[in-house]
Amino acid sequence: MGGAFAGLAAGAVIGTAPASAVGVSRDVLRPARISDADRLAWVWNFREDGHPHYVRHVRANHNLGIMLKTHDGASWMRGLSISDDDRNAVDRIGRIGAFFEDAGVPFHCWAVAGGEDPRREAEMAQIVTSAGARGLVLDLESHDGFWAGTPEDATTFVRHLRRLRRDTTISLTIDPRAWEVERLPLAEFAPVTRDILPQTYWDMFASQGDIDGYARAGYDPGPAGLTPRFVVDVTTELLEPFGYPLAPIGDGTVTDRDAWAEFMAACSANCAERISVWRLGVTSADVLSLLKRPRDARVRHDLPQLHRLLSASNTPYPFAP
Repeated sequence: MGGAFAGLAAGAVIGTAPASAVGVSRDVLRPARISDADRLAWVWNFREDGHPHYVRHVRANHNLGIMLKTHDGASWMRGLSISDDDRNAVDRIGRIGAFFEDAGVPFHCWAVAGGEDPRREAEMAQIVTSAGARGLVLDLESHDGFWAGTPEDATTFVRHLRRLRRDTTISLTIDPRAWEVERLPLAEFAPVTRDILPQTYWDMFASQGDIDGYARAGYDPGPAGLTPRFVVDVTTELLEPFGYPLAPIGDGTVTDRDAWAEFMAACSANCAERISVWRLGVTSADVLSLLKRPRDARVRHDLPQLHRLLSASNTPYPFAP
């Protein structure tokens, strides 16, 4: 995620002690329930984006689902304590998912598509979806550290995934700039692709090189530059021929409320009601409040206080091995 700007480090190792042993009240850790959500916040790992209890509370209080990274290519994320034993992987992911779903937080997963071992990556995709994740998004990018396979490797992935379970589908997230889209094996992934979550980062991808690149591709942003509406409109036009529903991702490093409001309005105008933010650990409270869907009244917590409590107490992760 985040193209060349996102690293690939794994999260912290999961602990085992109960919350009560480290001085954090169970009442503080008890979240409010919500129903399903059409808005998601991405998590790279819990070390970067917050303790699982904090992550769950933020989502429960803002009616956001979670999009948790489970693997990089053919390697599980170290911070989730998943072993190479497939039965252990199903159990671990199931327990993590239950931790969020039991609080009413929709549990989705994502992974980087590597392409170097497509059969194993297909097996891991099947493990994630069979373990209870509502969906799996593959991050398919041409940047270093991402897709290193060939179109034939993509076909191998699809065939093996279909062989494991005929009806399994995945979503794709891509860098939607025109010169990047053409480098991706989207046609080969098509038989199992349900929808695309384009990384519509109007601020992160706003260099002069990007502006010139859009102009060369026939999309001159003009004096206003790469505004949220421009990026969403062009992305929609570029990806429309593929025929997939789009669910744009916004840049959480942007704190300008007006820019985010413009992004959300542009998504709605393009019939893209499902949106998400990359990523929780860098998203301001103001932006989270914009993403929030109104729900029935429920218990609320002082989230900054909860974050401080968890950080100070070294409260272990709740889904211990």
